[in-house]
This record gives sequence, C-alpha cells and structure tokens, in this order.
Amino acid sequence: MKMLFTLLLGTALLVGCSDGSDNGNSPPPQPPVGPGPVDPPQPPMMQSFSAFFRTVFADPADAEPRDVNALEFVQDAQDDDFADLLR
Repeated sequence: MKMLFTLLLGTALLVGCSDGSDNGNSPPPQPPVGPGPVDPPQPPMMQSFSAFFRTVFADPADAEPRDVNALEFVQDAQDDDFADLLR
C-alpha cells in the first residue's frame, strides 16, 4: 500500500511539473500580439439635460434604450421645467 501511494505521488509530481515540451531547450514563449494601436478616448459630447429628457420622454414606451455612456449632461433645467410632462 505504501509502495502504491509513493508511486502515485511521484507520478503526480512528475506530471504536474512537466510543461509538455519534448526538450528543455525550447525558446521562451512569445508575448501575445495585441489588436494594434489604440485610439485615444474621445471627450464626451455635451448634451442639454432638459432637451435630452424631453426627447426621451417623447419616445414610445417600447423604444430602444439610448446609449448615454459618451454623453456629459449640462444641467440647464430649472425646478419647474418638467412640470408640464408630469401632469
């Protein structure tokens, strides 16, 4: 039983330490090739919050969601600007 355990442990260690190559003189792995030069990020587009809100509110209920990741909102709305939409 001890002999079987030692044999299995030794085999597991040899297989675990092997890198799968046939010889020990293989060249080092090459770094992965990237997609190429990356364009610098563009500054966000400025968007009036009140104009954006009014156009979104006018959309039908089943409209596609809007991408707002590249927008920066300018807060130009007063407290009562949207009272007519909420009645």
